[in-house]
Amino acid sequence: MANGVLIHVRVPAEVLTEIDDLGVGTTRGAVVTEALREYLHRRKQLQAVRTGTGLLANDTPPHWRNAEDVDAWVRSVRAGWDRSE
Repeated sequence: MANGVLIHVRVPAEVLTEIDDLGVGTTRGAVVTEALREYLHRRKQLQAVRTGTGLLANDTPPHWRNAEDVDAWVRSVRAGWDRSE
């Protein structure tokens, strides 16, 4: 990661000990980078969900009214599938 940016982060010693004890064959920096990428992915998903909240509020399909209606709709769709393929 030659083009990376150096940052200073204070991390509890026990967290570093756990990372080191796992011996996952990677650097602490790689672990932090992976964690930050996962965090960003979750935040983007949450933002997308919040942006779409209420999107179908005025035109909710009848089969989405409740869990039972959804279940019945899914079963009817699946019943039409050709499972021999």
